[in-house]
Amino acid sequence: MRKVVFTKDFNKCLRDLRKAGKRGKDAATKALAAQAEAGNDGQIKVVARTHYGESRADVEKYDLGDGYRLVVQLVDSKQGTRAFVFAGTHDQADIWLTTHKNYNWVKRETDGTLDFVQVSVPTRAAQAPMPDLESPPSLLDLPLLRDLTDEEWAILNLVPGASDYIRKVTAADWEADNDGIFQHILRLTNSDLALLMVDLFHHAQQREWDALHRRIEMLKGVAHAAYEREAAEAMVSPVNSEKFITWDDSKELPPDKDWADWMLFLHPEQKKLVKLDLNGAARLRGVSGSGKTCVMVHRARYLAKKYGEMVLVVTLTESMRKLLDNLLNALCGAERGLIFTYTMNSLAKDIIRRLHPNGEAWYTMATDRRLLMMEKHAVKIVTEHVDFPKTPLTKLDSQRLARFVIDELKYVRARVPMTEYENYPTTAFKRIGRTQALGEVGRRVCLEAVRYWDQELTDSHTLDYAGIVQAAWNLVTRSEKLNTPNGFDPRCILVDEVQDLSQLEVRLLGQVRTHGQPIGTVENALFLVGDGAQTIYKRGFSLSSIGVTVSGRSWVLKKNYRNSLEVLKAAYSLIDDYEFADIDEDSIQKPLEPDYATRHGQRPFIVKCRSLVEEADFITSQIKALIVEEIPMGQICVVGPNASVRQTVSDALNRAALESAELREDADFDNNRIKISTIESSKGHEFRAVFIAGLVDGVLPNRNEPSEDLPREAAKLYVAMTRARDSLYLSYTSNPGFRPSPLLASVQKHCIEMKWDGHQLSPIADQ
Repeated sequence: MRKVVFTKDFNKCLRDLRKAGKRGKDAATKALAAQAEAGNDGQIKVVARTHYGESRADVEKYDLGDGYRLVVQLVDSKQGTRAFVFAGTHDQADIWLTTHKNYNWVKRETDGTLDFVQVSVPTRAAQAPMPDLESPPSLLDLPLLRDLTDEEWAILNLVPGASDYIRKVTAADWEADNDGIFQHILRLTNSDLALLMVDLFHHAQQREWDALHRRIEMLKGVAHAAYEREAAEAMVSPVNSEKFITWDDSKELPPDKDWADWMLFLHPEQKKLVKLDLNGAARLRGVSGSGKTCVMVHRARYLAKKYGEMVLVVTLTESMRKLLDNLLNALCGAERGLIFTYTMNSLAKDIIRRLHPNGEAWYTMATDRRLLMMEKHAVKIVTEHVDFPKTPLTKLDSQRLARFVIDELKYVRARVPMTEYENYPTTAFKRIGRTQALGEVGRRVCLEAVRYWDQELTDSHTLDYAGIVQAAWNLVTRSEKLNTPNGFDPRCILVDEVQDLSQLEVRLLGQVRTHGQPIGTVENALFLVGDGAQTIYKRGFSLSSIGVTVSGRSWVLKKNYRNSLEVLKAAYSLIDDYEFADIDEDSIQKPLEPDYATRHGQRPFIVKCRSLVEEADFITSQIKALIVEEIPMGQICVVGPNASVRQTVSDALNRAALESAELREDADFDNNRIKISTIESSKGHEFRAVFIAGLVDGVLPNRNEPSEDLPREAAKLYVAMTRARDSLYLSYTSNPGFRPSPLLASVQKHCIEMKWDGHQLSPIADQ
């Protein structure tokens, strides 16, 4: 067997061919046959070799028929290692060959990662740049090298005159007169530096961010061109699994799912966790973008095949449940029939339906109006309690008091079942996260409001969200086994976003029974996945206090695979000064600093607008540009922290004839609908491009949240920002009535600041 690899860009080429009708599908089939032959025989004869347009000795071009061509690089001639790099029409192949004739595989010394980089030499002059027909004029007029860091500018060591000139060269300038720019830099510096700048301008104009930064590393001496065996071995090394897919690995990817490359592909660090046999409950922590959900989905498949019994996958939101459905549908075979997805709420409802004698018929959901009336009465009960004057609650104004009482009421009901309420006033009840501490008297006063709430719901046969979990808990603990005529007997439960579940919810999951035993004590049966730094709800739990132990069965994923380095650096700067529960509230600490991906991208944009309507117009304009760049509409998401922001953006998209959908209703990345989402619904998802609008003070951070909740408000923005794989835009309104969110100051140094005048972007002065 010979080594055969292909880039993830080549995988996209195959998908594009399959979308081009029967001839395109035939060409894709022939390309796959060529891969098989190259792997088995070390040569390609199934399609004819051509000899036109290849100016490099290591490049082979093949005729796939009907005007389609295949480009393959013979990386190691002795071992017969080949990299499949491009497939498309005859003209597209010629353009690819022309624009890549000066490219070499360049390896970084420190970690062995590999990139395809243009390294121009005098005997191989660079071609004129291909015109950028996709970017809006406002971006073409920005400096091409705007994404270089201060450290990288220092490495270039430019003399003042050259530095000033090179920093101002725009994409429009480069397209209009690349040779003139080269000659001018040559006069200011020397031939080596002029050729280097040709390479940097080329990569920036082509948006080849990894190659751009790697080219500078060559100048620094920490990267070098790799040839033959060295390049071939690097391609199949685990450290390069972000960029290359081996022939064997490709068989696990659904051929027609664009998002499968980045949501289902397992990296080496993740693979080892999928098939572990564990003698009890287990916990998987990981930074944002580390592939926790990917591991969970593959493990669900593995467990369903291993046991041939029901496997439950539980998550937080309906949008995430639908995404998990899509991932499982794409990944699984016949075992898919054994895997069921739930939100925590829908699982609790299903338990009620199956275990209560009257099913769901015995209750109705309390209306928002009724809950609001109950909240007012609960506060009244507290203030009229005979012991109220003895509590520190008297120091709060009416608005803060009402919020405090309702928060406490919700916390208690989400923490323990009704039968354990008596523990609440005692030291046995652990309460964290409140700067306003309550003693025993204060807790007994609040307990009266809690009891009132439950009694009101019981008397009217109604339930709220917490009441559904309480009812499910009562049924599970009274039942010897969840084994009904309907066949509800789960063998395993895997839980995503566990950090945002309440203690009673986690306790409920641990008490669901399988084969007569609590699922938290059975081999491979309970798998908890989450990240404390992405906590956005005031809940929390302690595993030790609910009888679930993960000692010796806990793992951490620190490597981020989702976000470009630039996006993640900006996002992490929001939270690195705070402390969070490490999934389990018994462990409070600073968030894990991620091992950043080697993949580069453009820096995020912070965009200043004059009104929310202009924010929506900017977003619409930029989305049109992304569509021209062939970013699928289903992989673009607009996150709005409140309903007003989301509606304004939705209206603007409708006026522009761009179809959109709420993410909680539509989690399909392959369709032509732009996703609009709350921060909460965006959790767990990934998109090629993300817009976060309405970032003004009072909205995020929310003016109704106490100051001690600032870390959680920062975590919300962190969650939203880390949804973006490649492109991230943060926008805000600045006028006499609005100020930008103070959270933006934390990310400012990692972003490019722009302003939108209603028609185009332009740099903010003195940037």
